[in-house]
Amino acid sequence: AISLYTIMCFARIVLTWIPTLQNTAAARVLSSLCDPYLYLFKGSKFLRFHNMDFSPILSIGILVMSSSLLANIAAAKTISLGIVLAMLISLVWSLVSSILNFFIILMVIRLVFVLINKDTGTIWYSFDQILNPITSRIAKVIFAQRYYSQQTALILSIVCIAAAKILAGFGITFIVNMLKN
Repeated sequence: AISLYTIMCFARIVLTWIPTLQNTAAARVLSSLCDPYLYLFKGSKFLRFHNMDFSPILSIGILVMSSSLLANIAAAKTISLGIVLAMLISLVWSLVSSILNFFIILMVIRLVFVLINKDTGTIWYSFDQILNPITSRIAKVIFAQRYYSQQTALILSIVCIAAAKILAGFGITFIVNMLKN
């Protein structure tokens, strides 16, 4: 049941991206079933970054974690605090990892267009509004008061975030495995 509801919520999220489908019968049914749950997370300020809302990731993640937790309990025929903590840590890491992947992808796209000198226009202004606070902060830590180009800041940010994500992933995996045992 939880897996089916997860698919329904995911379909509802995707339908919100296509305005022409909002008034269909299927969209209204999904809206009436899924919106009350999805709106529980909508107001969370910590899930907003500029004009992007990451609350759908958390809402889907909680459903997936619940389904997985119930499947693990059914398979093991037992439950422990370690298993629950491991699942919660995995959920949080999955959310953080997805957000980091999203920013890495945005940075790579931005870097490609900077490198080919096709980086003017309103879409790139929007990208810069999102990325510059992150890339500037990372570059300032490395370069202190020295000048750095946007290209350098993007490359450095991609490398630093990817390395941090890999290292944190190993640490999280170790902790989760320890808690499960």
